[in-house]
Amino acid sequence: MDRARQADYDRSLNTLASHGIVPGTIVIDDKWQQDYATCRPDTEKWPDMAGWIRKRQDAGQQVLLWHLAWDTEGAPPEACIRDHTGQPVALDPESPAGRKLIQQAARSMIGELGPKGSK
Repeated sequence: MDRARQADYDRSLNTLASHGIVPGTIVIDDKWQQDYATCRPDTEKWPDMAGWIRKRQDAGQQVLLWHLAWDTEGAPPEACIRDHTGQPVALDPESPAGRKLIQQAARSMIGELGPKGSK
């Protein structure tokens, strides 16, 4: 989780390139986002994620974003399925708040950041 940082990806990709290896697809892995439920980048780890993705795609590489689709981190309780104690356990796509949050997260992740997809 702690390695999903722009600087780490740049360092790894530069090392590969120095050996003549240029990956065609790059997956930005777990915990690039500030909160799982919102899919907004953690700007301390990724100061310009959209620009980074655009630069890689302009160079002919595809970028995918890792997505933990059901996690409740950053979600309001009304957007979640809860257990018998009231603790959130998963996003609730059946609730209006859950649907809205999922749609906003997809727009943020795919629409604003511009990867080719998610994993």
